[in-house]
Amino acid sequence: MVHSAQECTSPIHVLPSLVISQTNIPAMSLTGQQAAVIVAGNALLSKLAMTMMWRVPMFVSSKKATLEMLNDKKFKANARTQLNESEWAPYLLVLLLWTDHKGLDTGMAPVLCAFGQVAHLWVGLLAPSLPPAIGRMPTYAAAGLMVKALYDEAF
Repeated sequence: MVHSAQECTSPIHVLPSLVISQTNIPAMSLTGQQAAVIVAGNALLSKLAMTMMWRVPMFVSSKKATLEMLNDKKFKANARTQLNESEWAPYLLVLLLWTDHKGLDTGMAPVLCAFGQVAHLWVGLLAPSLPPAIGRMPTYAAAGLMVKALYDEAF
């Protein structure tokens, strides 16, 4: 394996290392702690979004208008999305922080986890007609990778 441009004179071997080392594009990676910050922040934003989108308007509306909002399809979809996010956030936070604390290799789990939580919430709130799997499938994969890392360490 070639380790530096000085070890090989062939342009075929030199070019990839120069291109990779000179790009300013960060690797698509997060630590478990960084992903936990994103997941926790997203959870906080989900509460704020539901409050501003629905709870405040219900509070200042008449009883009849509030009942209409409670029966609105979009409100029900938003409430389901926020509930699902709030069920997953604590579980994912524990996995992210514990695997990070233990220094376990979880591969792309932190990135998948952060993306999945954010995508699930905001697609669910802003475009509830889209399938929830957009955010949930990466979250399932992330949880699986982290549980596997914990399993490998425990057994």
